[in-house]
Amino acid sequence: MTQQPRLAATGAGVHQRRVAVEVNEDLAPRTRHDVLEIRDGDRIEIVTLVGGGSGNDDTELYEPPLQVGSFALRSRLIAGSGKYASFELMQRCHQLCGCHALTVAVRRERLLDKDGRNILEFIDLNRYLVLPNTAGCFSAADAIRHARLGREILSGFNHPGSKWVKLECLADPRTLLPDPVETLAATKELVKDGFEVLVYASDDPVMARRLKEAGATSVMPAGTKTTKRVESVWSERDAPTATAAPAAVATTQAPASTQRRISRSATATSVAITMSTSRSPSMVTTENTRSVS
Repeated sequence: MTQQPRLAATGAGVHQRRVAVEVNEDLAPRTRHDVLEIRDGDRIEIVTLVGGGSGNDDTELYEPPLQVGSFALRSRLIAGSGKYASFELMQRCHQLCGCHALTVAVRRERLLDKDGRNILEFIDLNRYLVLPNTAGCFSAADAIRHARLGREILSGFNHPGSKWVKLECLADPRTLLPDPVETLAATKELVKDGFEVLVYASDDPVMARRLKEAGATSVMPAGTKTTKRVESVWSERDAPTATAAPAAVATTQAPASTQRRISRSATATSVAITMSTSRSPSMVTTENTRSVS
């Protein structure tokens, strides 16, 4: 009788800790790779973290640290990791912008670049807090799968970023605005699954209330003009908010020292900066999709 091949024997040409695997859309934990049998017709997907959408310790700029769920962020700026000309440039920009956290996307392609390198070779996991995101997902089911795959990868490094996720459930590829129904459904499921969920959401204060009731750690409403409407639902100590804005807008609102760091990064690569304009503690994030106003 012919023995079925084991999952561990399929090989991906990349370090096992840097990938997560699904078999027929079910997560295959790495602890079972040596015993999980692969049969004819099985669909195997191997994913890794890629640049999607950090640096010097600028604690003196932001006192006290911003508490987001169980994480104390030394900087309000969460840097992106996509659309850089090279991994080296990405690494240098992270060093210059003074971030504590940076966000990466979970992808089913580009396990390695053309030179055989993986993005995690250029991110110091002891220095930066990695925030996986579900960019490119258009349904709750797909976003939930991506979140779990991202957790599987970072868990292999015992990295604390495995506990949280930036949730994105997009409505359409043209505007890149969130789908509120799918976003709320995904938030409920991910919270139930033990994630701390930072939600990219619409600027509807009613939806913000629903997300808060569902257990979201933070809400990130699209747009800057209606931030205060959303903040009316979240008390200062409940959760911070972050909003999407062009880089030019954000740098005019940031402290001078932060502006200099952002400017150096922004001139090196095309990134958009997001910042809340409220007086309450807020986050700044960089995104690598086009800005939606």
